Order: sequence, then structure tokens, then C-alpha cells
Amino acid sequence: MTSTLQVAEYDGSQDEGSSPKKKRDVWRGVRPLQIAEYDTLKEEKSCTKHFREFQSGVCAPLTGMDSGADERGSYPRWVTSSGIAALILFLLCILLLAGIIGLSVHYNKVISRYNIARSQSSTYIKQTEEKYHFKAGYNNLTKERDQLKLSYNNLTKERDQLKASNNNLTEERDQLKVSYNNLIKERDHLKVSNTNLTEERDQLKASNNNLTEERDQLKVSYTNLTERDQLEASNKNLTEERDQLKISYIHLTKERDHLKVSYTNLTEERDKLKVNQNNLTEERDQLKVSYNNLIKERDHLKISYTNLTEESDQVKASYNNLTEERDQLKASYNHLTKERDQLKASYRNLTEERDQLNETLNLWNSGWKKFGSSWYFLSKQKNTWTASREDCLKRGAHLVIINSEAEQRFIYRLGESLSAHIGLHDMNTEGDWEWVDDGPSRKSSTPDITFWNDGEPNNSGGEDCAEIVTKAKNPLKSWNDIPCSKNINWVCEKTPSAF
Repeated sequence: MTSTLQVAEYDGSQDEGSSPKKKRDVWRGVRPLQIAEYDTLKEEKSCTKHFREFQSGVCAPLTGMDSGADERGSYPRWVTSSGIAALILFLLCILLLAGIIGLSVHYNKVISRYNIARSQSSTYIKQTEEKYHFKAGYNNLTKERDQLKLSYNNLTKERDQLKASNNNLTEERDQLKVSYNNLIKERDHLKVSNTNLTEERDQLKASNNNLTEERDQLKVSYTNLTERDQLEASNKNLTEERDQLKISYIHLTKERDHLKVSYTNLTEERDKLKVNQNNLTEERDQLKVSYNNLIKERDHLKISYTNLTEESDQVKASYNNLTEERDQLKASYNHLTKERDQLKASYRNLTEERDQLNETLNLWNSGWKKFGSSWYFLSKQKNTWTASREDCLKRGAHLVIINSEAEQRFIYRLGESLSAHIGLHDMNTEGDWEWVDDGPSRKSSTPDITFWNDGEPNNSGGEDCAEIVTKAKNPLKSWNDIPCSKNINWVCEKTPSAF
């Protein structure tokens, strides 16, 4: 009895002459106090004051209880009843304090479980951002493909314009039409994929709204306060519920650990959401004020536990779907990349072919004629052999070099009954005829075959250059040596290496 009263007196000594802040510091070893806890603490301190008054005014006679009686030989009745009441009140205060401590521990665990749910929600948001990232890459590739398609269509139109000049492009045009139809089908497929992605994004937004509503429900649940008597009456039930929630917490912890294995690659996104976690921490601190409403919280937490379990399954399913979608997007990305490279290669080939065809058209329009792999030009003017040679060089060509009978016949027909300079001369050594060194080999060469007219070359008057006379009856005997200063037409030849 004496030791109990001394403890009460020690507790009361913490109240006298101290400010409310210092009074709160006495109990900070238990947990940080909020406004509602401080009210409860004041009631407990009131109980302590009763003990102090009892000790100073009433308990003094009790110190002599061991001696047996007062002067009249008996104890006052009010002394005995007041001591018992004070002792009961003190025990109730201790029980209340223990209940508060237990509820605080339980509340912290509930908040921890709530944070786990928020972490899962943040992971879900992170996956959504990754999906948007892939969608952005997908849209960029789609735009690039459309640009390439536009270039492709322009080249197709240009090919159709050149079709009149080269019938060999017809077959390639048909192949490009088939490729175009395949691209149309693929575009339709990508449109369907884009629609599916839009629907999934809307579902994710709906899930996020559900989480927001659940958080608001928790806020409302914590705003309703109950009286201390209700806490005392439901302490036992809450203790049992706490144990059940501990078991549920253990299960959720195991499930969280399992999900962490799948989410190891997503930790960077978690860091970005720490700001949201800090906001939730502030909300948690605000919700601590309403810890007295644990009875209603139990029902809400049960519902929350069920929802979290369902949400966990949904998150798992969403994770699997996002993984599959990511793989599909990667495959589409790779396919579009290959398609882009193929279109670029096709674009380059068509561009080169277009340039060659333009060169061909320019040559045709400039009066050039094609035979074999070379182009030939018959001048409309007349000039000396040297001036004719320089004119051919300016055109990127050289005076014609005849290497075969077929080429000789072609030049004969090209001459149109005119006489024209050819690239044959004996300026270096009289009688040693050689072709000009302006050809692809850049070396003078002796003719392998000649088509001199009968009696030629005769060098009748310093004739060091050769001409082809297309008026001759026999095209294989139409060469004649002439003075290099003679003004006649000339024939230029351009080989593929000169393009």
C-alpha cells in the first residue's frame, strides 16, 4: 500500500509547477502525443492529484494503520472507502495508459500496411509511365514511317513519269504497289493497337480514381471521434482484432516481398514517387489525431484488406499485361525499325535510279544516242580535229573509238550521210595510227580492227587524222585519212565510267 502511494506521488510531482509542454514531455517515452491524447493525460494527472491530496490529508492517519487503531481504537470509515476508491482509480488509469500504448502500436502497424498499399499503387503508376514511354517511341516511328511513305509515294509518281522513257520500270512499280498494300494493312493493324492502348489507359485512370476514393474514405473514418468509455469497453475486442490484423499483415508482408522480386527493375520510378510518399506521410500524421475511432476503423480496414487483396491480384494481372504489351511494343519497334531501314534503302535505290534515268533523258534530249554501254553524239557544227576533240572533252566524252564491226555500223548509220572526225590519228609517228588517249584507260592504243576505204590511208597531203565517210557504199570501208585542220562534223563517245 505504501509503495503504491509513493508511485502516485512521484507521478503527481511531474505536474506541479510545469507547463503543458513539459507535462507532455513526461509521456513522450510512450509515443508522440496529439491533442486528444493530451486530454486523456490531463484526466490521468487529475487522478494523480487525488492521490497526492489523499496522501497529504488522508493517508497520514493511514501510516499508523500498522499500529492497529486511532485514539478511540478504530479507523474512520471514510478513510477506508477513500483509499480503496483512489486505488481503483489509479489502477484504471494504468489500464487506460496500457490500452493507449497498445492502440498506438496497432495504429502504427495499420499505417505501415497502408503504406505498403500505396507503394503498390506507385509501382502501378510507374508501369503506366513506362507504357507511355513506349507509346511515344511507337508514335515517333509511326510519324517517321508516314514521312517515308510520303517520300515513297513521290518517288512512285516520279517513276510513273519516267515510265514512258524506260519500260523496264513497270515490273518494279508493280512490286512497289504490293509493298504499299502491305503497308496499308500494317497501318490498320497499328490503329487497332493504338485503340487498345487508349482503352487500357482509361482503365488505369479508373483504378487511380478508386485509390483516391479509398484514401478519402479513410480520412472520413478518422474524422469521427468516439469517447474514452467506448475505447475501454472495446479494448478486448480491439486486441483480438489487432492480432488478426497482425496475421494479415504478415501475409501481406510475404506478398509484398514476392512482388518486390518482380519490381526490382522498377526501383528508379519508385524514387521519383517519394514526393508523393512524403505527402502521404503528412496525411498519416494528420490521421493520428483520430486514433480513438478504432471500432469503425476495424470495419473499414477489413474492407480495405479485401480491396487490397483484390487490388494485388489486379496489379499482378496488370503487371503481366504490361510486360506482354512492352514485349509487343518492342517487337513492333524492331519491326518498324527494319521497315524504316528497308524503305530508306528503297528510297536510295529509287533516287539513284531516278538520277540515272534523268541523266539518260538529258542525254537523249541533248542529241546523244545509246549503243551497247556507250552514248554517242553527232555534232551539228563543223570544226577541226583538235577543236572537235576539245568539244568532246567539255562534254565529258572523247572522240569516238571504234572497237567492233557492230559499233562501226552504228556510227555509219549515225553519220546521216556526213563525214565526221573520229578519235584516230598518226600525229606521233607517221603511219602508226592510234586512238586518242582520252578514253577510259587514258592511254593511246593501236586499233584492233580497221575499216579503211580502198587505198587509204595514203597521206596524200600531210593527212594525220581520220574521218568516217557515211556516204560510202560499204560501211566497213568508210575510213579516210584527212588533214587535221579540215572542218567537218565529229562524233563523241561517252562510256559508263565517264558518268
